[in-house]
Amino acid sequence: MEAEKVYNRMKLLLNARSDIELSNKLGKFSSYVFQQKKRNSVDLDLILEFFKDVDFNWLLTGDFDKKRLIAELDEQTGRKIVDLNKDFEILKNENKRLRDEISLFRNILKEKSSNYGDKNKEG
Repeated sequence: MEAEKVYNRMKLLLNARSDIELSNKLGKFSSYVFQQKKRNSVDLDLILEFFKDVDFNWLLTGDFDKKRLIAELDEQTGRKIVDLNKDFEILKNENKRLRDEISLFRNILKEKSSNYGDKNKEG
């Protein structure tokens, strides 16, 4: 376990911008987090006290169960959270299709305008 990464995740959760700010929010002396990182040490009792509702596995390792997280968010928000990767792929494909259509229409317009110019020259 890398203590620095654990403390960085704690900063995210507590909206702390520095080690000193995190130390203060945890009720510790200002160099506490710095010293813990230096020793590559994490106080598990502190984690249990401050982060009861956080996925312990994620906090310690950075890994999480995506399906479980989505289910929890669905329950908390009362809305269905979608897999953004699927939506992104759908939008990317739609974007490509629309670009292809625009390109086709531009070519048709060029062809029509050049044909129109040729007719004017003849007339």
